[in-house]
Amino acid sequence: MNYNQSRGQQLTGAVLFCLLIVGLFCIALEPYVGPYGRFFGVLLPEDPQQFMPMGMLVAWTSVSGLALFILLAGYHQWRSICPLSWFSQLFANLDRKSRPNLRNTWFEKHSYDLRLVTLAISLGIARLLFINSDCYLLLGATILLFGTALTTNTYFTGKTWCHYLCPMGPVEEVLSSVKLFVNQQVKPKNSKCASCSACKTYCPDIDAKKAYWKDILNPARRRFNYSYWGLVLGFYSYPYWNQGTFDAYLSARWSRESNVFAQLLDPGFFFWPGVPKFVAAPLTEVVFMGATYGFFLGLEQLYGRYLKHKRVAIVPEAMRNQMFNFTSSISVVTFVAFASIPALHQLPWLQGIFWTAVAAIALTRIYRDIQLKTAEAVRETS
Repeated sequence: MNYNQSRGQQLTGAVLFCLLIVGLFCIALEPYVGPYGRFFGVLLPEDPQQFMPMGMLVAWTSVSGLALFILLAGYHQWRSICPLSWFSQLFANLDRKSRPNLRNTWFEKHSYDLRLVTLAISLGIARLLFINSDCYLLLGATILLFGTALTTNTYFTGKTWCHYLCPMGPVEEVLSSVKLFVNQQVKPKNSKCASCSACKTYCPDIDAKKAYWKDILNPARRRFNYSYWGLVLGFYSYPYWNQGTFDAYLSARWSRESNVFAQLLDPGFFFWPGVPKFVAAPLTEVVFMGATYGFFLGLEQLYGRYLKHKRVAIVPEAMRNQMFNFTSSISVVTFVAFASIPALHQLPWLQGIFWTAVAAIALTRIYRDIQLKTAEAVRETS
């Protein structure tokens, strides 16, 4: 294993990988052993005489739990135990004299664009059209994801998959950025490789703060941060644009649909039935991403003019940091809230606890992140 991990972290990564396999196996068994809703007393909304299949709903709801873990534990803690990262490094120590390196290439400059595209495809096409409700397609997609990560990090040097292709990489940074600035006097932990191969110019696994500030004016990073909220909104609002109501989403009907391939030619919009679903789903993502990118870009310009009018001296990095903190806070709250609604709708006793926790985390995050002063930004970027 090429990562500078403790035995405990390596073991945790392996255990999480095994739990993922067991979880996928349990989901695949549900059609044969019967709906898991009988263990929780959850009935089908459309047929109260039957229990609800809950395997796929639990699988996707667990993603919001993972997001909360990253948000609270921080970037390096998650990177050190990520099961995908652990698996991708299984053959990294093969005896090869030299492996290709993507540092200082087009791929490094546009890594945020690449990962934004792969994330949009994963949500707007793969999930909305295929794997939301089909456990076997989900299993196939997981095998493809892990196989691609393993192949990439075996062929290329270092954490090439993690830094250049993994769609979750920038999302991890958005979710965990609150941890980067909690205590400016304490050097943060790292999740670096045991033997650095310099696969990235400024590696966030070595020093996340430095990598953040050195990359903050990268146009590709701004495109990701400003578009990500639209990606989240487009994904979770598509059930409404598809059917004209949120009932299908709230009742988690999307996790129980069958014959997903037969639905590709179904009407994609309730207000425009001539557009097929396989076009409408990704189109919704693109429109929302473009809308939030344009909105935040305009907001940034207005904010700059306001500061100039007030004669407030601020370096570009500090203003961009404040914009990123604002956009990421909105994105985090939107993601966690929407991702958890279907499960909370079935378990109302959890709603008060959950929303209190989300509000507390959001307010704490915004308060801490906005405190960064101009002088600190100058110091970080010098």
